[in-house]
Amino acid sequence: MEDLGRYASSVGWEPKDPWKKLREKAREQYAKDLAISLSYNESMLEVRPASRWITPPSQQRPRRELFGPLWREGEVAILFGPKSSGKSLLAVQLAEDLARGTRTLLTASSPPDDSSLTTHHSSLAPPVLLIDFELSEQQFTERYTQPPAFPGQRARRTRFKFKRAALQWDGRVPEAFRGNVNKFLEHSIQTAIEQSAAKIVIIDSLNHLPRNMASSAGATSMLKNLKHQAARQGLSILVLANSNETRRRKRPSLHSPLSTLNSPLSLRDLSAHRSIIEIADTVFALGTSTFGPEYRYIKHLASRSTPIAPDADVLTYSLKAIENGKSRIENSSENSPFTIHNSPFSFTFLGPSSESDHLRDYQREAYEQDRAHHREIKKIARLSAK
Repeated sequence: MEDLGRYASSVGWEPKDPWKKLREKAREQYAKDLAISLSYNESMLEVRPASRWITPPSQQRPRRELFGPLWREGEVAILFGPKSSGKSLLAVQLAEDLARGTRTLLTASSPPDDSSLTTHHSSLAPPVLLIDFELSEQQFTERYTQPPAFPGQRARRTRFKFKRAALQWDGRVPEAFRGNVNKFLEHSIQTAIEQSAAKIVIIDSLNHLPRNMASSAGATSMLKNLKHQAARQGLSILVLANSNETRRRKRPSLHSPLSTLNSPLSLRDLSAHRSIIEIADTVFALGTSTFGPEYRYIKHLASRSTPIAPDADVLTYSLKAIENGKSRIENSSENSPFTIHNSPFSFTFLGPSSESDHLRDYQREAYEQDRAHHREIKKIARLSAK
């Protein structure tokens, strides 16, 4: 009877389960999440049949070429090159071209003509913002101011249509960013884009970002944020960067092997910022030429949407150096094989050419020709003596 009483009193008793409340809480949370997903259908991904992701040509809005096939509307582009090769001059000229609707920087698909230097559809040109981390206000003023031709005249300042943003920072970070310089800079760039209502943004350059933003990790974080902005707001972004300093080595003497002097431009020349190549939609490089100090060429290296021209095809330019406010051709080479077209800006398009022409060692070739000529003269002299 006692056992029966004890058994009856234990009916409904369950052992303590320390995880019971956690399981119930997890089930409740799962039910809430499921209800939210069913009610709002919120997700970062959208699933469709693959063929439905292809927009019919009749419904596609053609993307405008901003810099020929090198850079098109809606793309994040990278332009890199050696220090002091003229990347900033090219960026300013390109920004003014886009803001005015002109084409002074011609491409192989746009042959040079007189109409290319005139403004067309300038009222429809999108707002352009140049974010300049490289030049100070004084340096920018000196570069783009022409001194008076005669005493008593005023200096002439270049009138630009694009907007420019420059670094004005005392080193302090607002409390809202908790000392995070990267976040503060990303916020500042976003604010500048909103204030200018820009649709085209050019950043000069990754190597002059403040503090640790110039590191590879900081630059990658900034570029990822910019690419998200480009997708959301329909922006086109061009970022400048310096190539590796060890790319081109000076030949100690004329007897050194020719292969140690120059090599073709490639993505390896940007290994210091290797991660940003994977983020960019298109990458092109500005190279210097051995034909003369005033020559430059641009080579298309990578693109997600357009075919790349053969390695031998590059775009050739003549660079007008601007010193003390005066624009002139510096150290111009004689017997140039290119026809120069007048341009009111710093870079003058000369036409397509082969990259090998810009990598040849003309000094050594002339040296070898002279040696061969002297050997021929000596040979003739010996034969004449006999």
